[in-house]
Amino acid sequence: MKRLQRIAGEADAAARPTAFMAARLDVFLAAQMDGVSKTLAGRLIDLGAAYVNGKRVRIASRRIKNGDEVVVHIAEPPLPPIFALTEDRVLFRDAYLLAIDKPAGFQSQPTLNQYKGCVYEAVERYLARSIKPGDITIGMPQRLDRDVSGVMLFSIASAAHKPLTDMFRDGIIRKTYLALCETGDRHSQGAEGVIDAPIRHVSGENRYETGDDGVNAVTGYRILEAAGGFALVEFRPVTGRTHQIRVHAAHAGMPIIGDRVYGIPYESARVMLHAAELAFTHPVDGREMAITSPLPRDFDGMLKYCLKR
Repeated sequence: MKRLQRIAGEADAAARPTAFMAARLDVFLAAQMDGVSKTLAGRLIDLGAAYVNGKRVRIASRRIKNGDEVVVHIAEPPLPPIFALTEDRVLFRDAYLLAIDKPAGFQSQPTLNQYKGCVYEAVERYLARSIKPGDITIGMPQRLDRDVSGVMLFSIASAAHKPLTDMFRDGIIRKTYLALCETGDRHSQGAEGVIDAPIRHVSGENRYETGDDGVNAVTGYRILEAAGGFALVEFRPVTGRTHQIRVHAAHAGMPIIGDRVYGIPYESARVMLHAAELAFTHPVDGREMAITSPLPRDFDGMLKYCLKR
């Protein structure tokens, strides 16, 4: 991700002198960034990639004054896809909880370069159809990696925020994931076990690894189907560490197809990992819940290809 920083009214070797103060933010950015038109600048601002004096600004007409610090974060690609939550993606909703079927390819939460179009913002927009904006409250105790699909659960009322967060933290939520893995002849159909391997962050990198000095991480697994060196594996994480299933799958000798960080990269495949089910006791009314998400078309297609169904 690129980070461009400018102080309005100052010029350096990388910046053009600004001959206009009190300019619109989109005009200012277009003047300061090579290859960026006013239109593209406006889209970056709307996306949430621009900051003025440390605060995210999503209004292109915001006036820039002498001395303002303007920062823009630009990822590759510069304009990520925008997620919009539609009714067919809603798996469950009551006064306290909202469960959705997240497609692969979208960020779960806001990042430096994006607010609009992440899953959290899409939920916000969806709720605004039936709730006054000032009354919307969202708890997000669970996140899925960008290229992971499946069930995501939110609390949407203050009475549910803390109990649901506590349930995820304490491992009370029973999570089931499905993954397509490369197993060779190391694992056979019907095999099952527990991966108990601490996970630690790799310094200076956006990845994790197993190591004795890491934090406790436990994942159960079962081989549901195997053929030709590939397998459909059910994972049941007991703890909830970042990238836990992906790291544990690689550690156990069954790296996930499409995982360019820990697994087997396939040019045409995203990470073949799907959050298939969340089972829990409703945090407010005590009902037993099991919310499921069917396999997406891309996952099912890759599964049939690899297992020669």
